[in-house]
Amino acid sequence: MTSAATPFRVEDLTAGWVQAALHVSDALPAASRVTALVTTPVGDRGGVNGDAFHVRPTYQGAAGPSRLIAKFGTPGVRGVAVFQGWYEREVRFYRQFAAMTPLRTPRSYAAALGEPGECILLLEDLAPRVQGDQEASCDANQALAAARALGAMHAHWWGSAEIEAAAWLPDTTVGLTRAGRVGGAFARALDIAGNVLAPEVRIARETLAAAYVPLLEAIARAPRTLTHGDFRLDNLFFGDAAPIEVAAIDWQFTCRTRGAYDLAYFLGLDLEPAQRAVVEPLCIDAYLDVLRAGGVTYDRAEFERDYDMALLASLAVFTIGAASPSPNARMDRVHVQGIDRLCAAIVGRGALGVLGTLG
Repeated sequence: MTSAATPFRVEDLTAGWVQAALHVSDALPAASRVTALVTTPVGDRGGVNGDAFHVRPTYQGAAGPSRLIAKFGTPGVRGVAVFQGWYEREVRFYRQFAAMTPLRTPRSYAAALGEPGECILLLEDLAPRVQGDQEASCDANQALAAARALGAMHAHWWGSAEIEAAAWLPDTTVGLTRAGRVGGAFARALDIAGNVLAPEVRIARETLAAAYVPLLEAIARAPRTLTHGDFRLDNLFFGDAAPIEVAAIDWQFTCRTRGAYDLAYFLGLDLEPAQRAVVEPLCIDAYLDVLRAGGVTYDRAEFERDYDMALLASLAVFTIGAASPSPNARMDRVHVQGIDRLCAAIVGRGALGVLGTLG
């Protein structure tokens, strides 16, 4: 739903607009009204590149959802958000793909774009599901549930003509047309954040920077699937019933890549090294089993190579993040911790060796 009165700041969000959005999405009976709103910031796990708010409506007549999430573009990151298409991707994901993907996502009541850098999403609040915490990691059962959820989503979209036809959906999280410019930022970030890198990675940083574009080209090759692009604990919610339900928010980085990308990003970033050594093989097996059940064959040797490349590409994301202005102290910690965990995974698997296989 969009109109001249569409709000692109929380200050402009009105009871009337929320009421209309809930009516259009059949989330509120036509005879019911929204008479008031209370908004509060979600907090430091509400999204780095968007401003997110809890919204509590007051109803007259039959009630609609007791809590909503409203998400807006953040003025401080609008330049890079427009360059990378973050807001457009998330809005279009909810409009086109969310209802069809097997991975649980919040229900969208409204999704609209305004001028460049402006957007609003009015979404279901996933409580009482529990939000993941990247700093705290997760247990093996949650990791396995996340791996299986990824397998189901990737199998559904594997080689999909629909994702290939979506012109707004980039190849890799940064898009191959932007890879050269982002590669320059990665090279600079490797120098700025060099003291955080493991020695083996620090020594190879010139080779790693030079290989950035070929690395992205390799993980974007067909067949590819719809990938979340930022599949980490802060963006995941877990149910408490068995089997564990996994839901994902923050689809600004959604893209087309090889399926290994999401899984390597998740396991490399979110598990402490000792835990990852035990849980990673189980999660890989679970992921590939779900793919097979969905009719997808992902050759194991090909998967392992893709996984190693995905770890290196994930390191680029977090190294650039660590070298860039941070929105809060928590993200400073998350970036450093993520680099440390990814480096441990890269060194443990010998993933730097894949650089010599790139054309």
